[in-house]
Amino acid sequence: MNDPHPIDDGRPGKPVPRRPYGSEAPLSGHGVSDDKSVQVTIGANGLVERVEIDPRTLRQGSEALAELTRDAMRHAQEDYFRRLAQTTAPEHAEKARAAKEQLQRRLDEIDARYSERMQELHALLDRLSRDR
Repeated sequence: MNDPHPIDDGRPGKPVPRRPYGSEAPLSGHGVSDDKSVQVTIGANGLVERVEIDPRTLRQGSEALAELTRDAMRHAQEDYFRRLAQTTAPEHAEKARAAKEQLQRRLDEIDARYSERMQELHALLDRLSRDR
C-alpha cells in the first residue's frame, strides 16, 4: 500500500493503491454466496461498495438472507485481501531480499572475526605448550 503513485478515487480519505503489475484498475474484492443469490463488492478503500441480492432470496426470510450475505461478504473480503497481498508482494520480496543480504554480510563478519580469534587462540596454545 506504499505505492508511490496511488490512485485518487475521488472520495475523501486516503488514495487507494494500484493493482499488481501496473494495472490501472483500483484494488477491489468480489464475493458471491454459495447459491449465487447474493453478490458483494469491496471497494478500493476496503469498505463494502455494492451488495446485490436476487429478489427471490428475500422470500427465504431474514436469517437465510443474513447468512447468504455474510458468506458473500467473507468471500469478498478474502478476495480483497488476496489481491492486496499480491499488490504488496513485490515490496515485501525486496525488503526480504535486502534483509537477507544484510544478515549474510553480518554473518560473514562474525565468521571472519571468529576465524581470527580461533587463530589467535591456537597460536596462544602453541606458545603455552612450547613454554612447558
